[in-house]
Amino acid sequence: MSELPSGMVEQEEPLPLLDEETISSIRKSVGPESLAALVAAIEDDCGSALADLERAERTGERHLLQRSAHRLKGIFAQFGARRAAHLARYISDEMRSGEDASAAELISVGRASTEAVKRALQD
Repeated sequence: MSELPSGMVEQEEPLPLLDEETISSIRKSVGPESLAALVAAIEDDCGSALADLERAERTGERHLLQRSAHRLKGIFAQFGARRAAHLARYISDEMRSGEDASAAELISVGRASTEAVKRALQD
C-alpha cells in the first residue's frame, strides 16, 4: 500500500491483494458454470458499489460513502481481496464514528482487486 489514509494503523507488511487460499477454496467448491456466474456477479456488485463510492466521494454524501464502503468490505472479504477489505473496513468504521475518510485509495485498490479476483477465478 502506498500512503495510508490519515489515522490508519500501518501493517508490518502490506496485506496481499488476494488471499490465494480463499480463491483456491472458492474454485474447489464451485462448479464451472457456477464459477462463471460468480465472476459476473462479482463484476456487477463491485462495479456498482465502487460507482456509488466514487459518487459519494465527489458529492460528499457521508451516508452513501459509509454504506458503500461497508458493502465493499463484505464483498472483498468474501472473495479474499484482503487489502481492499481492510481499507473498506477502515473507511466504513471511520465514517460510522463521525470521522472523515477519503475513499480515493479504496477506489483504486478496489478496482485492481476486482480484476484480480476475476482473473484468479477464471484461470
